Amino acid sequence: MRTTITVFAWMLCISCILAPPRAFAQQEKVKCGTMEYLEKQKKADPSLEARMWQQEEKLQEVVARFKNPKPFTLEKGKPTPPPPSIQSITIPVVFHILENANISQRYISDQDVFDQIAITNRDYRGDNPNSMGSFPASLKANTQIQFCLAQRAPDGTPINGIHRVPTNVVDFPVDNSVKYTSSGGCDAWDPTRYFNIWVCDLQLYAGYAQFPTAGLNIAFGVVVDMDCFGYIDPVYIYRGGGACTTHEIGHCLNLRHIWGDDDGACNGTDYCDDTPNQANSTLIGNLMDGSGEITDACSSSSPGINYQNFMDYTPDRAQANFTPDQMLRMQACFAPGGPLEQLLSSDAGTPPPACAIPIGIQITGLTQTTASLTWMNMYNSGGYNIRYRKTTESQWTSTQSATNSITITGLTKKTNYEVQVENVCLSGGSGFSPSFTFKTAVNGPLKQGRFDETSSPAALTISPNPARGSAAVSYTLTDAGAVTITIVNVLGAEIVRLENGQMKEPGTYTIQYDAGRLIPGLYFVRLTTGRTMETVKFVIER
Repeated sequence: MRTTITVFAWMLCISCILAPPRAFAQQEKVKCGTMEYLEKQKKADPSLEARMWQQEEKLQEVVARFKNPKPFTLEKGKPTPPPPSIQSITIPVVFHILENANISQRYISDQDVFDQIAITNRDYRGDNPNSMGSFPASLKANTQIQFCLAQRAPDGTPINGIHRVPTNVVDFPVDNSVKYTSSGGCDAWDPTRYFNIWVCDLQLYAGYAQFPTAGLNIAFGVVVDMDCFGYIDPVYIYRGGGACTTHEIGHCLNLRHIWGDDDGACNGTDYCDDTPNQANSTLIGNLMDGSGEITDACSSSSPGINYQNFMDYTPDRAQANFTPDQMLRMQACFAPGGPLEQLLSSDAGTPPPACAIPIGIQITGLTQTTASLTWMNMYNSGGYNIRYRKTTESQWTSTQSATNSITITGLTKKTNYEVQVENVCLSGGSGFSPSFTFKTAVNGPLKQGRFDETSSPAALTISPNPARGSAAVSYTLTDAGAVTITIVNVLGAEIVRLENGQMKEPGTYTIQYDAGRLIPGLYFVRLTTGRTMETVKFVIER
């Protein structure tokens, strides 16, 4: 039966009357803040939109090859790439639960988390029992993507995928503040190993997510409001069935809103051929299920719009499906060279070894003859073995440390070195970490504890410098590589992370940063790409 918008508006009012008191708050948080967040990203990074279009072209090419797997040559003289294949993917998830003891919040129990991941897996498996209305069951696709709770923390500690974090923040805005400890939130765990989901009291929206354009950086993941998380009561509560998390994860896997965010113009797109053209988001009474038929100005005849789709705004009890084309868009993110490919090799979903290899090696200070290093303090450790050598030599020099830091002395100035660290546990050694490469200082010795310039800053510039407000950090890559950019103080402590291991093609890039957020003084911008590090002095004035 075709139902009019007038009837739905009436039903919305009726649902408010019938629903329990908490449902009133739910009515205020039915929408997704992803597009608002994206606009903020674009203002902070003017090059983002162009990169999104470049990635969209690449992903559409992969989708086309999923549909037509016959080999073809991209350009004359280049080898023909093998056709991609649909993969069975399991992604390890960590839930950061932000809890404020000073205000009345919904408490997120472990069971809520277990319920949510079961709901999300059901939805991505194509087993959601909700009605498809006039649409065929074939549009309810199994994406071949599942999620598991992480079983090991970054330091090797066994966990259940739930990370509880106290906060003094009452409610978080739709920006990155919940993703940083420095702003009352929680720093992401290594995004190449964990899919990060932050659960907090969120302003205005049910949740928001970051598209995979920038790859697996420190801000990648999902933020979900506490009152829209887990299984509550989808009969009376609009976001009571766990579909919000399913929706936001879809954005992280490169899905767009089903109506194309064109405000009713009928010319927007979600880049999926099997989703009907739709004028706008669908907001209906939370007593409505998915059995009815809805038409609009863009799809005026039966079967109407696929408002049952997880990428619409319908209530959880009406949401039912991802389409086959949506499945292909998600799978394309994990194809060879895709922005999320690294997650496929994550070990975070398996129990930790008795003795984990050290991670997170960082330089905290360099002079002409010394190098100070730290790494993550590993679970169950009784100390560490360290070995280092010039990159041109084969013989290692070995030493030990009882803590997760060391200062290596007796080095040669202006020389490239590599260092490896091994965790020593009661059960034996972990084996050495991959090499971390650094270059000793060119200049004379600095005052004790100060951070030094490690090499020529020709590829890295900051303008203006000194700065009072917005500053542009520009860098040039001659080769493709993973880029990390941080701002550190004179003691080598990291203050801000601007890039977090994103893969970049050769070219010149610029990042806008609001330097006015920093206390006036001397800082260093540090660029790490591959095994090379460069730093540039950066002064903040008032």
